[in-house]
Parts: sequence; C-alpha cells; structure tokens
Amino acid sequence: MDMNKRIAIYILAAFALSFATSSVSIAASNINCNFKQLTKRIYVIVGSDHEACPADEVKHPLTNPSVIVGETGVIVVDPGSSLQVGRLVLERLKRITNKPVVAVFNTHIHGLYWLGNQAIKERFPDVRIYAHKRMIEHIESGEGSFWVNAITGKFLGEKTQYVVPDIPLSGGEVEVISGVTFKLHHPGRAHTDHDIMIEV
Repeated sequence: MDMNKRIAIYILAAFALSFATSSVSIAASNINCNFKQLTKRIYVIVGSDHEACPADEVKHPLTNPSVIVGETGVIVVDPGSSLQVGRLVLERLKRITNKPVVAVFNTHIHGLYWLGNQAIKERFPDVRIYAHKRMIEHIESGEGSFWVNAITGKFLGEKTQYVVPDIPLSGGEVEVISGVTFKLHHPGRAHTDHDIMIEV
C-alpha cells in the first residue's frame, strides 16, 4: 500500500494527561495548541506536546483530537474531554479552514476522547456522530454520566453534558463523507470491547 496515498489512523487508546480542578475559557485563550498537518487532509492537535499546549494553561485533559478536511466539510475524530476542549478544537480549526464540521467519529467510551461532542453539536446541530453500537449501549447504560463526573466533575464553570452518538457502527462499514472514503474497522476486544479504527 502506498502510504503517501492512503493513511490509516489507528486510535485505540491512549494517553490520559493529568487532571486539573479549575476551568478556564481555553477556547478563547492565547495558548498555541494549533493543529499540525500530517497529510494533505489530516491534522492533529498533539496533546502531549506541552510546549505548544502547556498542561497548566489548557487545564482540561487533552489527548489528540484529529480532523480530516473534506471537499465541503470537516470530519472530527475524538473531539476531546470536555465542552471546553471541544470548543478549543473548533476555534483552532478556524485557523486551517472555514468549512463546517459535518461528521464526528468517537473511537471508544473513555471520556477523554468524546465528551467534546457537546461543543460540536452546539456549533453544528446537524452534525452526524458515529461510534460503535456497543459504545452507544455503554453510554446509555450509565457510563456517560460516569465519564462526565470522572473527567469534568471537579471543574468550575460551565458544565459538560454528554452527547450520545447517533450513527451506530459494527465495523466493516465504508462511509463516503464530504468526498473522503472512510473504512471502519473493529478488531474485537482491544482497549475496550468496541474500539473502532478509521482508515482514510
């Protein structure tokens, strides 16, 4: 496979950065936290890059939110750990494109990765949010509330609310979104029982 033509993004689990107990308006702050371009279409904010994203300024746990810029819209992969981080992702997205967010992929249940759904839905109410069907089941059975409390429960300021993905996946699907083809893979039991891997 020509890696210059096809990039596989495998996001299975990751890096939980240190939690903090105070909240700031990080989306409006002067911290860098810019997207880094990986390919023609793919960009990522590297949460572990504390030079660009100082942990003591970001405050909220920050992993590796990613975006794929399509022909007419943007697809977000794992928009972050809170309402505030989701807003940061959207503000930094403005620095690379003015296209709307048309879809979101949530790779697994751990709250560091998907609680930013709220910010995306807030700005783009018609956005489609994809996740494995078992992730949706976990959220609806009580894990959504658990992760909100575990990740953001001690933060001051505006509270995060979980937003349930609305497009269930099983693995094996092929979705064409904004002119970009996404192949969805589910390896069985891995980091969780419902991880999805996204091939672009």
